[in-house]
Amino acid sequence: MSIPRDFRPPPTGAETPIVPWRLNPRVVLGVGLGAWIASYALAQITVSDVGIPALFLPTGVGVGLLLRLPGRMWWWVLGAMLATDVGGGTVLGLATFEVAAIWGVSNAVQVLALAFLLRRAKVDMSRPRDPVVLAAVAAVVTAIVAVVGSLSLASVSDVDATRFWADWWGSDVLSVVLVVPLILLLGRASPPRGRRALEALAWFVVALAGLLVQFAGFVYPALPVWVWLIVATPLVVLYSLRFGLLAMSLFLLGMDWIAASLTAWGVGPFQELALGDGTPMRTLQLVLLVIAVSVQSVSLMVSRSLRHSTMMAGQQALLDAILEESPIATALLAPDCLQITRTNRAFRELLADTGPSDLPSYFPAGERDAVTQFLKDACPTRETRTGEFAAVDPSGDPLQVRLRVVAVAADDFDRYGTLRSGANVARLVLAEDMTDVRRRESRLRHEAVTDPLTGLANRRQLVHVLEATLPAASPTSVVSLSYIDLDGFKDVNDRFGHAVGDQVLRHVGQRLSQTVGADELAARSGGDEFVIITSGLADRSEAQVRAEHLLEALLNDPEVSWAVGASVGVALTTDPAQTAEALPQRGDRLMYAAKESGGSCVIVDH
Repeated sequence: MSIPRDFRPPPTGAETPIVPWRLNPRVVLGVGLGAWIASYALAQITVSDVGIPALFLPTGVGVGLLLRLPGRMWWWVLGAMLATDVGGGTVLGLATFEVAAIWGVSNAVQVLALAFLLRRAKVDMSRPRDPVVLAAVAAVVTAIVAVVGSLSLASVSDVDATRFWADWWGSDVLSVVLVVPLILLLGRASPPRGRRALEALAWFVVALAGLLVQFAGFVYPALPVWVWLIVATPLVVLYSLRFGLLAMSLFLLGMDWIAASLTAWGVGPFQELALGDGTPMRTLQLVLLVIAVSVQSVSLMVSRSLRHSTMMAGQQALLDAILEESPIATALLAPDCLQITRTNRAFRELLADTGPSDLPSYFPAGERDAVTQFLKDACPTRETRTGEFAAVDPSGDPLQVRLRVVAVAADDFDRYGTLRSGANVARLVLAEDMTDVRRRESRLRHEAVTDPLTGLANRRQLVHVLEATLPAASPTSVVSLSYIDLDGFKDVNDRFGHAVGDQVLRHVGQRLSQTVGADELAARSGGDEFVIITSGLADRSEAQVRAEHLLEALLNDPEVSWAVGASVGVALTTDPAQTAEALPQRGDRLMYAAKESGGSCVIVDH
């Protein structure tokens, strides 16, 4: 059974596999430091142009780089940051040594603290809570570092500590929230390719056009921007589900960079949306921060849910296929343990292509009550119950079917194995065709107790029946053992060969089987010796009459009499303590006595 045709998995971008990033750490270090220096340079350019590091502060790059590297390599990153901040700022004349040193140390401490806490919190952008934890840790750590750093800078320069602290905090938290997820997703998620890449670009262009229209002031600047943000938030979530989390992070970063840059240049409706005494840039940073965190969390939550649904759908399809194609005939029963809710192919091939709705009806009328009782007895327990019943296959041939009932429940049995009240339990019925097994067992049992040449009982069966018969011996129920030996059989073998001798033995066996009664056992003791066991005789005379009848039947059979005669010794007992070894020995002696008397006669024990 294959996966249903109407089954469609969700977009693959929402279930992008998470795999380890296998790049060499040295390569990561080199590329990461290059990205950090570039972001640092853009931050300095932005500060010198518009007086505010809108979105380019390298904090997010530094934190993401540390999270991607082993702890032993952190000092390379921190050392490079300090050297660039202190040395670069001083050499290029961007700041005095004191200002550059305070700035560099503050950034290094901030990045180190964030990376340490985020690693302890195991933030890896795989759970819906990770963006919230990331934003919360960044907000607290950056606030502390920004306050201490701004006050320190104010003590050695003319920096407005209050304004600088707010700018520092807003830009760095937004940088962490946007850049760190992007770096963490690299290597674990793939960007869209081919047609999806074109679709993703088209989404980006449409969103960019909406931003430009809003920020260029072609429409009323206040209400439309909020409407745009409200509509855009679920659209970005859909974007992440369609093109993947990595593409969504790039999308957010691009859109937020454009929004922050336009606002920093004094363009757009956010100039009119300042909160309290803040600036439009601070307002925008707060709005973008809330949107980024909520979009990331919701996207992760929905992606995880879709992955789980896809996994469950795939597992269900696989389980359905396994059940249908299983070589073990299986049926699922309703809670009443009688009605069938589902069968697999093997079950239908075994019992019926389109069978009845209840399991007992699959069996002949004489077996249905037994099957019903078996199922009702098996229903309340968790133990596997087994029963064997007669049935017929779809073509009407008789079957011997073994049923096993297995109760399956998910956490609905207590520790003692008792089914909890109201539990939703599935019961499996496993049906196995035992016809060939039982036939083989019957054949083996028959071969084990049957002489292969004559078809009579063999010596093993003879001893077994004798042991079971002797305890019933009594003065009114005589047990007799007629020991028969063929006269002249050796001459037949010598003159005509063993093939003819075997043919004579088979005819003797057939004649004895036709002559003995239903209460008697005819056995071949070995060679040309045969034994007849008779129980329930009234007296010695009845035993003699039966023995003479046997002898007469052999002597009057032309297939036997032409070649051999027979000497019969009949041992009798009324003692229930008589042993199964002693009675044949007595019969053997009496048989030899008959041979010595000339053969073809009967001698009965006295």
